Amino acid sequence: MRPFLWVAAVAVMVSCGGGSSSPSTGTDAGSGSGGPGVDAGGGNGPPARTWMLRVSASGSGTIVSTPSGIDCGSTCSASFADAARVGLTATPAAGWKFSGWSGACSGTGDCLVTMNAETAVQAAFDQLPPPPVDECAGLTPASLPQSAVASLPDSDCLGGTSDDGNGNFVLGHLAGFDTRYPVYLFFTIKDGQAQRIGEQIQGSDQGTLSVFSQPSGFSAFTFTGYTGASALRSFSHDGIHTSTQEVATARSPSNDSPWSAVAVDPSGGTALVRTQFDNGSWVTSYRRLDKTGSPETDWVSVTSASELTPVRAVGVALSGDVLVMVGDQSATWKARWLTRQGNPITGWFDVAAQAGARELQFLMDGSLAFRSRSPRYPFSAGPWQGRFEDGMASLSPAPQWLQQRTGGKFSVIRNGRAFASWAATGGSCGSNLEVLAVSGKSCGCVTVPNLIEVASAGRDGSLIVPRPEPSVNKCQYDLYPQFLR
Repeated sequence: MRPFLWVAAVAVMVSCGGGSSSPSTGTDAGSGSGGPGVDAGGGNGPPARTWMLRVSASGSGTIVSTPSGIDCGSTCSASFADAARVGLTATPAAGWKFSGWSGACSGTGDCLVTMNAETAVQAAFDQLPPPPVDECAGLTPASLPQSAVASLPDSDCLGGTSDDGNGNFVLGHLAGFDTRYPVYLFFTIKDGQAQRIGEQIQGSDQGTLSVFSQPSGFSAFTFTGYTGASALRSFSHDGIHTSTQEVATARSPSNDSPWSAVAVDPSGGTALVRTQFDNGSWVTSYRRLDKTGSPETDWVSVTSASELTPVRAVGVALSGDVLVMVGDQSATWKARWLTRQGNPITGWFDVAAQAGARELQFLMDGSLAFRSRSPRYPFSAGPWQGRFEDGMASLSPAPQWLQQRTGGKFSVIRNGRAFASWAATGGSCGSNLEVLAVSGKSCGCVTVPNLIEVASAGRDGSLIVPRPEPSVNKCQYDLYPQFLR
């Protein structure tokens, strides 16, 4: 029987040794134990099979295997023993999410693969949308600082403005006794006190005087009602007169008196428009000045007619495009968009007219909001009638949030990131200052004593508030330098 037992033993060893061939996709990598293709004799048999697992990812995240071997990012492939079960866990980076597996796995849970062939798995990570931005963040001041007080020689404050660079101010009051006329004085803040600097700007008792901020200082538009003559004067930050540009030329007889209007470009510079009698017809012309008051263009004819159709209003949008409005005593006026060089963008289109002066206020969406003011002092503002979208030949409805705020003052603040509204009916803050995001969302209220429509916010965010009539019979202002910058 021994020869038979010996042969049987040899047959068992051949059967358990796995033979002399392996699958073509396997890789020899030394001894193992158990399972098909694995040497059970402790290293004396053929090497065990292993299989390559390759992982790739799109987006930002990591994939880690159990057992260890893959840590991808850095290590994205590894060999595992035949029949090994390998788990893969995907972890997205901050601001990303794991969207799922493809290849040997699917879904969004952990991936589990059995290594019986070379295997590839792909992981997809998608970026999360940014968290909602609080559009009101940092817009509303927590409190009102101590003011600097500026005193002017006479009563009746007219308001003022502040510049974009040095924090200086130009402030107005009515001067004279029997004859009253506007005068504007320049101030700077030193050691918390308001001090006079520079020259003064004097108007006429038969006209108007308006002051504006410029990146280079200030400008003043003077209009004489009797003759119709007008000019734009430019001043440095320190209140020194630097140049004068004539706008409309006085004529006699008075029924040939010209009309004129100006608007400040939000980025600096001024658009001038005049209507005057020239060679038998009324011609409306446009000219552009830069921020220092120097001409950028010649006078460009906008329209001409045998009958007087004077300029009524001018506005400049964020793009620099200009809206010109002309009209007579009829119920319908005309408007037209021009480039900053004076070239027409649209034809003339109709706009319903109402009595009083026109106000065109640029909005941060690029349009011009439109309303009228009362034709008599104190020239209070009415409701917003609509807005002119840049380059569009029509008047569209005003945004709902603007329609809700009737009258009062309205200024761009925070370098164009917000609006300030006060003395308006229908706002959220009553008699106090309301801060709005550019979307129109109300962002809070600031209590400001004596805040009336004559108050103003300058180009640099300084708040200028006239005090109630004092017993000393002088105009006084509370100045809050760059409070809303």
